[in-house]
Amino acid sequence: RKDEFLATLAHELRNPLAPIRTGVEVLKQVVDQPEKAAPLIGVMERQTAQMVRLIDDLIDVSRITRGKMELRAANIALRDVLTAATESVQPVMAMRSHELLISLPDPGVQVHGDFSRLAQVFSNLLNNAARYTPVSGTIHLGVEAGENWVTVSVTDNGDGIEPEMQAAIFEMFTQVKRSGYSSTEGGLGIGLTLVRLITDLHGGTVEVRSAGKGKGSEFVITLPRISVSPGAGAVSQVTPGRAGAERGKILVIDDGVATADTLALFLDLEGFETFTAYSGREGLGLAREHRPQMAFVDIGMPEMDGNETARKLREIPGCESIILVALTGWGQEEDRRKTNEAGFNHHVVKPAAPSTLREMLDLIG
Repeated sequence: RKDEFLATLAHELRNPLAPIRTGVEVLKQVVDQPEKAAPLIGVMERQTAQMVRLIDDLIDVSRITRGKMELRAANIALRDVLTAATESVQPVMAMRSHELLISLPDPGVQVHGDFSRLAQVFSNLLNNAARYTPVSGTIHLGVEAGENWVTVSVTDNGDGIEPEMQAAIFEMFTQVKRSGYSSTEGGLGIGLTLVRLITDLHGGTVEVRSAGKGKGSEFVITLPRISVSPGAGAVSQVTPGRAGAERGKILVIDDGVATADTLALFLDLEGFETFTAYSGREGLGLAREHRPQMAFVDIGMPEMDGNETARKLREIPGCESIILVALTGWGQEEDRRKTNEAGFNHHVVKPAAPSTLREMLDLIG
């Protein structure tokens, strides 16, 4: 199974890389033709997002199995979680011409859990349904609320699952062969494993029901429901607005030239004055000269790493209150502890979504 998984992983990474690589070559030739470049950029963005999801899933499985995943739990409206999940899968639903029927619960139906992780559970189930339902199929998201529990079901009229596979479908690296789709749809077979593991962390259960091949499937999540006193509201997810005309100075320190330059370009387009350094020492020199309000700093740099750079930045007169953001490929709990001890205000794992970067930018008052 290990060899099969590694072969599948290589395949899944190559698939999105192919259009990205081709797109880069084509963009070189149409750089002055925006009408031709725009569709290519869209393709490359989608393929990049696919790779990010793949890597995130692998990291999540590793964290959970080692007991390292921390839930940021709060009382949340299940309706908001399901809305976020359905919004995330709209593109794949539209691409396959699926009909997505949604029955959302009342705002008062709440659970105690991690908003983003629960949204991940339901988006995984919806993506799974879309993957194994033929074009123009029907997928239904339903909710049934009891006094102490709530169930969410994702039902499709797709390929179905043979009885002998239903017991193993939530196990690591299990892929179900369904109606010939397995060869074209791909996947590492860890999405449903994550569904089970994250649901377990929330004190819930997951089960699958299917009458067999060609007869569709139903996945059912059951979660503990919390009682809400009158007037109590759900914890809302607030996305900060963009800084707009508020300008500031930002320092980018990263030994990856391409990474540093593209981030600097993004910050320039957001209206900030940006300074770029490719080493910690160079970054310290620019900080002394320009006194930036914020710095994005890579951690794994040679000679002077990001944590040492952060400590020295704080010692520069005029930079004592600089907002330090660790922008790094290292995202384990121990890595976050080290950046916190070094004086970083925030720890962002690469590749950072534009929305995450803008949240950081909005911190500049």
